[in-house]
Amino acid sequence: GGRRGNKRQKQQYVRVPDFRRFRQEVAKHENPWQFLNNFVLKIQGRDPSEKDGNPMKFKIFTNETALPAYKHKVKLKLPTLDGQPYAWGKPWPNLTSAKHSAAKAVAKSDLFEISVLGDRASQLQKKTGVNWEAQWDLQACVEEKLKRAITEEELKYVVDDAGAKIERAGQRFVARVDLKCLKGQPSVVGLAQPTALRAILSAANRAMRDPVVQVLIAGDPKDELGVFARRLQSPALPTAARVHGLRFEKRESRSNASRVFALVELTSLEQGKFKAVGHDVDPGSWYKSKNAAVESLFSREEVQRWFRNAVQIEREYNFS
Repeated sequence: GGRRGNKRQKQQYVRVPDFRRFRQEVAKHENPWQFLNNFVLKIQGRDPSEKDGNPMKFKIFTNETALPAYKHKVKLKLPTLDGQPYAWGKPWPNLTSAKHSAAKAVAKSDLFEISVLGDRASQLQKKTGVNWEAQWDLQACVEEKLKRAITEEELKYVVDDAGAKIERAGQRFVARVDLKCLKGQPSVVGLAQPTALRAILSAANRAMRDPVVQVLIAGDPKDELGVFARRLQSPALPTAARVHGLRFEKRESRSNASRVFALVELTSLEQGKFKAVGHDVDPGSWYKSKNAAVESLFSREEVQRWFRNAVQIEREYNFS
């Protein structure tokens, strides 16, 4: 019954009763990433002196053109845990501090907590069809669009647990991702999954395919909308999904005659015209106002609802 006689539990995960306390310990430790490293080894019943199977994998980005205070940024992944949880730390002037920041970010993440407390057997071995990088892929696309790092509150996952006693096995958890940092703050719901981790990944995957999100995170929203509009003009589509036309109009600013703004008009056969305007710009930067007009258009709930339905119909008809 002693500790030495518990070898058959070597690869089993232990439950952590208080994640808040654990996160506080990581945050105040003089070497957060080493503390986290030892914690992962401990819950897996492994010896810290082992050379193989490093539980940490760092990805380092160094921006030589950035201000000194923002030179290094580190992504930390824990490949030996279920779902391989990961997170980006904040940018720091030195690499050591950047690694510490990444370790704190992982410890604070929901994915890490789910990985430790979740059901190992149902999450680790069956990876077929699961994009374990989906959450990072979505975050990277949004940050590229905004040209800055985003917080957990700006890209937030909410998981609903239906409970253990449900009629249909394997559909206990459903996750929703709220993209509060984008115009209109779109939300996308994933498919029901047997684990909370898979539910989060499902929500992230569906967000990456969501047409509203695709337009809003595009480098040129006007061009992305143009691609969708051309597909939705197919005469083979039902009226509910058909687009009659998409046009932009340059108008003179009411407050400054030397500046202009864009008006976008998206016309559907069933819903009529959707209109929005961009901000004032110099004539040579009209494209910026066109993009702003599209983002303003997609900030409206009725536009999001119609557009998602139209694209879904188009995809089902397979006119691409």
